[in-house]
Amino acid sequence: MNGYLETALARVLRPLIKLMISKGIGMQALTEHLKALYVEQAERHFQLDGKRMTDSRVSLLTGLHRRDVRRLRDAAAPRAPATMGPVPRVIARWMMAPGWQDEDGQPLRLQLRGEGPQSFEQLVAAVSRDVHPRSVLDALLAEHLAEIDGDTGEVMLVGNSYVPKHEQTQTDYLGMNLGDHAVAAVENVLARYKPPFFERAAHFNKLSPGSLGELDRLARKLQLDVLQIIAEKATALQDMDAGTADAGGRFRCGAFVYVEESPPGACGGNGKEEEQ
Repeated sequence: MNGYLETALARVLRPLIKLMISKGIGMQALTEHLKALYVEQAERHFQLDGKRMTDSRVSLLTGLHRRDVRRLRDAAAPRAPATMGPVPRVIARWMMAPGWQDEDGQPLRLQLRGEGPQSFEQLVAAVSRDVHPRSVLDALLAEHLAEIDGDTGEVMLVGNSYVPKHEQTQTDYLGMNLGDHAVAAVENVLARYKPPFFERAAHFNKLSPGSLGELDRLARKLQLDVLQIIAEKATALQDMDAGTADAGGRFRCGAFVYVEESPPGACGGNGKEEEQ
């Protein structure tokens, strides 16, 4: 294996292996899953023009035995990719779309039902007609993102972003965010897109715990502000694109902050910024 690639893969895989061990996923189960993913990626990205993808070619590309390739290709289709559902989009529309805020720019208090254009049911319907508004409200209440006024029965938004708390939802969120970031990074390495996907990180060392905390707070605030601006623009563009034939694209812009207090005696170089 390429030495540079081996080092990079080790760094990427270590936290995932930690997660799998903590969840009781052993090597045997992981190996079977990896075999299926090797077959999937070979079929998806290494098809020869005008030629059928044979078991022999998949075996050659992946290093798997042909009987394993045949078994895996005949197996049931993998689980569909997870989505976060309508909840984040409902929150975004409630906070940003025209007509859903008061004169101070705050999300309106909404009646659950109503004939007019501004009820919680109408808000959910503007995002998706495939989900029941009560299901969305229950999700918001469970995550403490909304409350119901006991006197008026109005629904109030009390959170400004959707950060999942349940383990399955958190795991789906990890897969989508880390998965899309990995795709962007891999395509940059393979140089298949011009210009490359935007991928940058500012990283510094030799910092005290107090300085780490100050940088953490600053980075969180700035990145939340940027994501808010992007979400407002994306909501407006979704409304503009609604119903158009080519409105099938998907956009994800992520942000993260990682802080580590190095053990005594740890050494490091000067702070720098890396980008692609």
